[in-house]
Amino acid sequence: LRTTFELPLRGADVISYFQEFGKEFLLIGGGNEAGLREGDVVLDQHGFVVGFVHEVRDAFAKVSIASNAGMTHEAEIIPGSTRVLAKSIGARTFLLELLPADAAVRTGDFVGVAQSVAGVRRIFLLAELRKSTERPGNIFREAHAVLVARPETLATVFVISLPR
Repeated sequence: LRTTFELPLRGADVISYFQEFGKEFLLIGGGNEAGLREGDVVLDQHGFVVGFVHEVRDAFAKVSIASNAGMTHEAEIIPGSTRVLAKSIGARTFLLELLPADAAVRTGDFVGVAQSVAGVRRIFLLAELRKSTERPGNIFREAHAVLVARPETLATVFVISLPR
């Protein structure tokens, strides 16, 4: 992964996976002592986004899973680079908003979350498009995607600290 992303990447052990008030979280080793910060991107061993560092203590950090209800991500459909908003609606599902009706999308396309790194826009794979529905007379279509990562199975994650 380190050579794939060419960014500061740290491995971290997963201490636990848990649910709290209908949202999913990971507790990972590291924390302030390892240089982790709120907002850092957390990936699985395949490079898919798991979530984002939500809270940091000295020796551990709490990761909010990217599909937790209420989170919204600037994203792109891949292939094609169509920009959308990926709104997390819970149950590891995203509602893709502002998707043009004429966008060429199909089941199985990936959704990547966009992050700016030193002025360069980077895309990290987040979800897989599962359903797209045209709405007659509307300039936008409705689409849903699901989180690719399986946080409950992870023993190790990788954290990318983005420059702020």
